[in-house]
Amino acid sequence: MNIEMKFSFKAIKELLNETNTTLETIGELSKDLNNISTIAYIGNKYAGGKLTKEEIEDMLEKGNFETALAIVNEFGQQVSAYFSPNEKSQAQ
Repeated sequence: MNIEMKFSFKAIKELLNETNTTLETIGELSKDLNNISTIAYIGNKYAGGKLTKEEIEDMLEKGNFETALAIVNEFGQQVSAYFSPNEKSQAQ
């Protein structure tokens, strides 16, 4: 299973709002399984995807731990790239 995701300024802002967290604790989001479907839903939405949160949860239900781990890894890489001055930002 592969869910296309993009984390730009608006996506990160919506994710922080939806999960009631801050930039200082954004890295903690992926440690809670309850947040994985929210991460995937918002990331997919900003990548132009049309999956609903329920569809993503169904995909995760049918998947395995590797599926959840892939979402968490992609999220971490994209958020790091967005905020890192040494890597190409998706906002460009």
